[in-house]
Amino acid sequence: MTKEEINEFSKRIAQSNKTQLVAVTYDIILNYINSATASLEEGSYRAYVQNLHKAQQLIDNLIASLDFKYELSYDLLSLYGYANKCIAKSIVRKKNCDLNVVTDMMSKLKESFEKISNEDNSGAVMKGSGAVYAGLTYGKGDINEITDPGSTYN
Repeated sequence: MTKEEINEFSKRIAQSNKTQLVAVTYDIILNYINSATASLEEGSYRAYVQNLHKAQQLIDNLIASLDFKYELSYDLLSLYGYANKCIAKSIVRKKNCDLNVVTDMMSKLKESFEKISNEDNSGAVMKGSGAVYAGLTYGKGDINEITDPGSTYN
């Protein structure tokens, strides 16, 4: 994952409510799977495995956060288990084993959580993170531009 992608995901996480946070997690999983696929095509098996392991860690986090007093949690557990199985098989066989199915599934789940996130009025999960505005941040040897996706600043 590039530095820019990490910064973008960090900004989205800081502003997310509980439901949006799940959608962002799906987005990060998709990013890792896409990066893994690109790494495999480039012949970098080590990067392929690292990206898939990171995707699995995020899926494990989603599993750990399931609330089994809701029937939907059991269905999600089955889907997450299938995703982990496909990823593990892809790692062991050193080839893409149904990662396209996992990508399609995660994309659909992400879309669903994005739709229902509009009904979630719980507020940002990270309290005290403040609003993100357009501006510049200064780091050792570089300047980073930060923009609010909802603003008209470009």
